[in-house]
Amino acid sequence: MSDLTNNWTFYGGAFLAVLSISVVIMGWAISLATKRHRLNRLSNPLALFLVVYLGFLGMSFLRPFFDIYYVPSVQSQVYYVWTADFLTVGLYLLGGLSFVAGFIVFPSTAKRYGWTWRWIVGGLFDSVKSILRSRKLHYFFAAVIVLWVIGLAANLALFIQVRGIPLFDIKKRDLLDPKLTLLSELQPLLVILAPFVLTLRAGVPARFRFFLHPVTYGLMIVASMIAFTLLGARNLPAKLGLSLLLLWVLSPTKSLGGLRRKAAIVGAAGLLVFVTIGVAGAFTKVEIYHMSFQELPSIVLGSPISDSIGNVYSFQILVNYSGTFGHFHGDLLRTTYLSYIPGREERYANYIVGEIVGYSPQQLNSISSTFNGPPLLDFGVLGVIVNSALFGYILAYGWTATKDSARNLGALSLLLTTLMLDIHLGTYNIWTSISVIVLVVCVEFNRIP
Repeated sequence: MSDLTNNWTFYGGAFLAVLSISVVIMGWAISLATKRHRLNRLSNPLALFLVVYLGFLGMSFLRPFFDIYYVPSVQSQVYYVWTADFLTVGLYLLGGLSFVAGFIVFPSTAKRYGWTWRWIVGGLFDSVKSILRSRKLHYFFAAVIVLWVIGLAANLALFIQVRGIPLFDIKKRDLLDPKLTLLSELQPLLVILAPFVLTLRAGVPARFRFFLHPVTYGLMIVASMIAFTLLGARNLPAKLGLSLLLLWVLSPTKSLGGLRRKAAIVGAAGLLVFVTIGVAGAFTKVEIYHMSFQELPSIVLGSPISDSIGNVYSFQILVNYSGTFGHFHGDLLRTTYLSYIPGREERYANYIVGEIVGYSPQQLNSISSTFNGPPLLDFGVLGVIVNSALFGYILAYGWTATKDSARNLGALSLLLTTLMLDIHLGTYNIWTSISVIVLVVCVEFNRIP
């Protein structure tokens, strides 16, 4: 601890982290104070993303205040003497600013160049309209439910394939079939139907009312949460659960009292998520690092902080490795998507990042490639700017469409959750692209009269 508190770089980085978080919170408070927002929505997705994005940076400077002795790492000395340098903090904040810029410029560019987008996609969805006619929602509900069933079936097939429960035997996670694992991740698409369960039930066709009844839908969610949890990966149940929470947070609030209650619940839920991540991380590390269950109480609070430190530490290693103009020049992006094609032997970004950071082959399933790490390796500083601005722009597209039609709220929540998880996991991930495609399809599909 003394090594950190006597390090002026530690105080400088901590000051920048606190300053950036304070600016976001103040902007959020000012926005809520305006009459237009106060009685409408608790927040917008930009503020929610920035709180998590900057929270990772801020928590990485909490090491002197928490005992994380029992949280091991590949570089265990990192937790005691390391702190992020100014270049790392600066590039991290540059990513956040670029995300904000992409979000802000959407309305003006959409107004000026929106006709180009409509020309590109309008013909496709107009042809869909002529095919579906009045049965648009029938096909929409059927497609989502079928995909959820396929995902759940793939999840159950994984238990049969490894002949056990990966949550209780970490070695079985390395045996999971990649194709079945990919299919199992279809289950969070169920969130797309949540608006029809909560507020839009009047428009649900009769044959689908059983599936979209609150009790039936709740049982489907619980089944997926249990199945995901037993797979032993924290990000899978987190994606489903957090998507539902964000859907509720982003939904309109009609009274000031309701807004206050929602804010209190969100605060409690945030604390619960923090502790849950700690518990889940503790159990995971017990298996990975052969720790004793008696040590669990000591690492529940330390686990989220150690994950944040590991996240920023990994980013600093990539900053030093990539240089100003990048190292792979697009090859990392290309090999990542080729790796998802059956029969191909390319390795995806997380494995390559893990090797650069210094993880052993046994620990590559728990690495942090960070939100802008892979684009930085590919294209340098420009990659950080473009990657962040692009996803900020896409998020603004979804937010604008959601204000036009509540039907899009589920797809937006799923994308926002994916981006939040990508702060740790990285955006070079096929499910990030799929979340974007799902959002675009839902928005344009719901524009069909």
